[in-house]
Amino acid sequence: MRRFLAATTNLVLIVLVLVGALLNGEALALDPFSEGVAAANRGEFERAIALFTKAIQREPSFYAAYANRGSVLFKSGHILRGVLDWHRARELAPPFAYAVFTGYLLQHSSSKNALLNYVLPTELDPDFLASVTMAAAAYQDFGRPESAVTLLKKSVDLTRNPLWKSYFEYWAKSLEESP
Repeated sequence: MRRFLAATTNLVLIVLVLVGALLNGEALALDPFSEGVAAANRGEFERAIALFTKAIQREPSFYAAYANRGSVLFKSGHILRGVLDWHRARELAPPFAYAVFTGYLLQHSSSKNALLNYVLPTELDPDFLASVTMAAAAYQDFGRPESAVTLLKKSVDLTRNPLWKSYFEYWAKSLEESP
């Protein structure tokens, strides 16, 4: 279940960040960012760090690049540098950075703390789509589909993208119809 939550969360985060970046005119930084995510997933930390750095150089306010570079730095043993990147991401987009930071720490926490880690960002900004969607996935995985449905319906209202609207509607409907 934790693997599913982590995989779902990472996928949702990456897609939401990419869509958000396109809507916010950050398209210049997407290519190195996407490559950085792929490199990090393959365990190529030095390459991922270089690619995230390139994305940051192209777009200095690209919060997702800071957050992801921070996670890779942390995983590769550069704790202080990773924390500094997380702090910079938090300055640029507080709920997103909090979600990434706590999501990374999810693997070291109990299930109660894990759920709390994904729900707390919605307290910082209840209208931040990535936080709302991550909290919905956490509620689903921890056996609280009614809370997941509520947040998925809110996600429908928060996005302007018709594809995301239909995805969130489908996800909510499938939870409502499942036993």
